[in-house]
Amino acid sequence: MALLAILIPLILGYLIVSLILSNERTSTIERICLSYPLGMGFVTMQMFILGILRIPFTLLYMSIPFIIEIIVLSLIAYKKKIPIIVFRTDDAQKMDTQKGSPIRYMAVIILSIWIFVKLGSIFFEAYLRPVWAWDAWANWTASAKIFFYSKGLLLDAPPDEFFGKNTVIRIISYPLHNQLMQVWMAIWHGDFDDVVVKLWSPFYLLSMTLYLYLLLKEIPDIVIRLSIIVIFLSSPLMSYHAVEVYSDLLLGSYIFFAVASFINTMRGKFAYIPLMGIFCAISLFTKDEALFFVVPLMLSAIIFLWKCHVKLKDFISLLIPLTYTIPWYVFKISNNLTLGAESISFDIVFHPEVIMGIIWQFLSLSNFNVIFIFFPLLLIISRPQMNFLYLLFPILCYVGFFVAVYALTTYYYEHFNRGTVFFRNVLTYYPTVVLLSSLLIKNLIEHSRMKT
Repeated sequence: MALLAILIPLILGYLIVSLILSNERTSTIERICLSYPLGMGFVTMQMFILGILRIPFTLLYMSIPFIIEIIVLSLIAYKKKIPIIVFRTDDAQKMDTQKGSPIRYMAVIILSIWIFVKLGSIFFEAYLRPVWAWDAWANWTASAKIFFYSKGLLLDAPPDEFFGKNTVIRIISYPLHNQLMQVWMAIWHGDFDDVVVKLWSPFYLLSMTLYLYLLLKEIPDIVIRLSIIVIFLSSPLMSYHAVEVYSDLLLGSYIFFAVASFINTMRGKFAYIPLMGIFCAISLFTKDEALFFVVPLMLSAIIFLWKCHVKLKDFISLLIPLTYTIPWYVFKISNNLTLGAESISFDIVFHPEVIMGIIWQFLSLSNFNVIFIFFPLLLIISRPQMNFLYLLFPILCYVGFFVAVYALTTYYYEHFNRGTVFFRNVLTYYPTVVLLSSLLIKNLIEHSRMKT
């Protein structure tokens, strides 16, 4: 039954993606990569709405809406003659234009084995061990467990004790995407198993990895493509979060897919515009700090679309998905829930030494790899087109937000010195930095070809 907890969001998301991209030549594997994180986002928000309506979290009540939605979307796709399974052979034909040699073949084999072993070990460890980290328990799993056994969100209490705060230690203002995914897994499993409830986590990493490789198809050398994937997967912190139930990797994946959708939009595939809005909306239901990425990304996208002279419906298709977050924010505002941890005191004290501390943390290669060292160098030597600034702007704003928080607030300055919070924040934009770096590498290869 736990398998259905994975398949239902995947199928729901796949149908939504297929309907949105019905006029685009997208492969089945690309749709699958987009489908699982998108489908999970739709599942958790609907669970939140059902919880507010005091509908019990039981298998019957939680399964009926999504089964109906899958049936309706399938009928719509059938009526519109939208192909559900799409086979593409042109990508395979242009994937590798480099001449083969024994050394290159050996490199491909070694890199491929490394990738499969890495992903396999993450899935194996996720299936092997229960939730382990104490803060994962305190902030997400403990409340999810109470939601499951109480069959609701525990709203029959004063607002400052919502979600079982009087029972477990947690920050009640955190969005509920993480916890409700655990509840979803437990409902289909029939019990709250500390291993099963977090099995969604490695699928997010798998989706990003496959989609990154698909976006790298324009790089002609398969060794370079596989090497980028190896660099991407070499972050020990990302591997750890793919096994645990933190929300940082979740947010990182939604930021990644939002930017990836923007990249496709900039390539003239305007059908990806709604997907960009959807992934931004789900990120807002994942972690509060997503707001400081979504706002600049929306600004970049609107300016780009305006310069492209697109139709009004395209702007609407970008902004309409943000209504997904209305139930959550209306609930927060009406119950005076804060943005972020309610116990934090934002004492404004400037700490300029944080700037050098951040640089040193990146140069130390702790928890990540060389990507943050080479990214500025790639910006200089690859000479990206002006359109690249539309992609870079939201990430720089997002990183700048964290720098400001570390440098100006006493609470986060103290946590920055401990390192943990800083590296978890970096994880939320690490996948996107790898994605942007791959675009710069592609530009560098094209420039070198033109010279020869």
